[in-house]
Amino acid sequence: MKWPKIIPALLSSALVFSAYADHGLAFDSVSDLNRSFVDHNDVLSRVNIEQTLAKENFNRFINRMRVLSGSDNDFQREVGLTMHLGVFRSTMTYNEDLVCTGKVCALSINYITLDPQELRDFENFGGDFVFTRNMPNDDGSGKIRALFIASMDESRTY
Repeated sequence: MKWPKIIPALLSSALVFSAYADHGLAFDSVSDLNRSFVDHNDVLSRVNIEQTLAKENFNRFINRMRVLSGSDNDFQREVGLTMHLGVFRSTMTYNEDLVCTGKVCALSINYITLDPQELRDFENFGGDFVFTRNMPNDDGSGKIRALFIASMDESRTY
């Protein structure tokens, strides 16, 4: 994927607190979560994105986001992302876990088989910046983790 403007990690002292702090990324509010991945100029933190997708406890990250979610916009984005899972027609998926909070949606999904074209189609969700990590097993099954980060650019929104 082509990365938009990137800066080093957007960590601040306010972000070093919460249940996720011991794993390099912490947030205590929706604003902290948003700032963890994108600043007010729509500049993304490649380091935080990559570290988050690489963590073994990614579902813990999703659960922490879930605690903070609840706005109408969060719900609408979750519904849209859930509907977007329909691109997986021949890919056999199970155990989907997703949440949208603020500018960020996170998804973890397991698959038995994966159609590479469907994965490419999946990576096109509205106008969001989409970052995925595919972790295949030797038998062809595997897990996909994804972060969808809303752009402040109105021309990119769905």
